[in-house]
Amino acid sequence: MLPSALPRKPKGEDAQSGVYMIQDVNLTRNDPDKLLKRGQIKYLRFNEILPKSIEEGPRPSGAVWNGAPKRLLGTVPVEPDGSVVVRVPAGVPLQIQALDENFMAVMTERSFHYLHPGERRGCVGCHEPLGTSLKPDASLFTRKPKTLTPPVGQNDGLGLSFLKMVQPVLDKNCIGCHDVGPDSAKNKVHLVSNPGKGFPAAYGRLRGYASCIGNKNDTHGLQKNISRPMDYYAHASKLIPILKDAPQ
Repeated sequence: MLPSALPRKPKGEDAQSGVYMIQDVNLTRNDPDKLLKRGQIKYLRFNEILPKSIEEGPRPSGAVWNGAPKRLLGTVPVEPDGSVVVRVPAGVPLQIQALDENFMAVMTERSFHYLHPGERRGCVGCHEPLGTSLKPDASLFTRKPKTLTPPVGQNDGLGLSFLKMVQPVLDKNCIGCHDVGPDSAKNKVHLVSNPGKGFPAAYGRLRGYASCIGNKNDTHGLQKNISRPMDYYAHASKLIPILKDAPQ
C-alpha cells in the first residue's frame, strides 16, 4: 500500500474511512449484448479481499479470481438515478459487486482498489463507456455518504466459509436425497459434510459440476478477465432455482 499523499491528517470518521462516489452504475461497457436494464442494479456490495497464502502462479497484483478469499463488508442501495455515495473502510483491498433486487450479483469487479483515510474517489459508472464524462451535478460531491449495511449472520469478522454459509443450506434442503445411504444420493452426488476430515466433501462434489454452482461454461476457475452480466455465480447457477423451490 502506497503512503497517503493527502495534505492533512483526517479526523473523526475520515480517520478510518473514505468515500466512494459513483454517478450512474448503469453506465458500463461490459454489457455488449444489452442484457442489463436500467434500474436492475439495486445495490452495490463491497467485499474485502483477504491475503492468500497458497501460491497460484504469477498474476497481475490487482486481479481477483474465483479463488480469492473474501469477507463481505456490506451493501448500499443504489439511488433511482443510478448514483451511489458511500463510506467504506480505508486501507482495505475492496472489490465491488453490482446486485439485483434479490441481492444476486449481476456483475463482479475483476480487480481491487482501496482508499486512504479521508480520501474521496469518484467515477462516472461501472466501467463506463470510453469517453464518458461526469454530468455537472454538484450534489454527488456534497450529499452525506451512506453507510454499508453489514451482511446478516456474518459478524464473526471472518471471511466466506462453505461450512458456515453453504453447508447448513444443503443440510436443510438437499441431503434428504443426497445423503450417503445406499438408496440416496441421486447421481451419486453426496452433499453431506465430513467434519474433522479436511476439505468439505459436499464442496468437492459440487465443484465437479461447475455449472451447478455458478459458471455457465463449466470452466470453473477460468473466468473471463471482464465481467459480463449474469455470467457467473448465482445467476448462472442451476442450484439456486432448486433451492428457491425447496420447501421452507
